Amino acid sequence: PRRQKFTEPKNSYNRHTSPQL
Repeated sequence: PRRQKFTEPKNSYNRHTSPQL
């Protein structure tokens, strides 16, 4: 589930984690 946060850019926490989106 840890890698799932990276695979789901739809999440709000992943949003600022992936600024390339």
